[in-house]
Amino acid sequence: MGIVILLISTICAVTGHIFVKKSEGMAKMNHTIFALISFLTAIILLSIAIKYMNMGIAFAIWSGLSIVFNNLFNIVVYKEEFTLRKLKGLALIVIGVIILEAF
Repeated sequence: MGIVILLISTICAVTGHIFVKKSEGMAKMNHTIFALISFLTAIILLSIAIKYMNMGIAFAIWSGLSIVFNNLFNIVVYKEEFTLRKLKGLALIVIGVIILEAF
């Protein structure tokens, strides 16, 4: 149960990051409001998730997956550079998340 809530929270956090980028430095108010709502929802869901799982592990998974999903989104949508270094870094984050969840 906790991991499902944590994954939804991660999606909300990534959505918030996307809206921050679209807000153009908080100049576009509707995108700014969506970013704030997304982040607030992410934190609320994260606080619910840690009722079911270890807080340190939850934060590590949440942060790691947010980094991975944000980078993948930026590579696909905003055509950011995709280098071998970035691939290795993202792979290490994913491996770390798997180790934390599996053990």
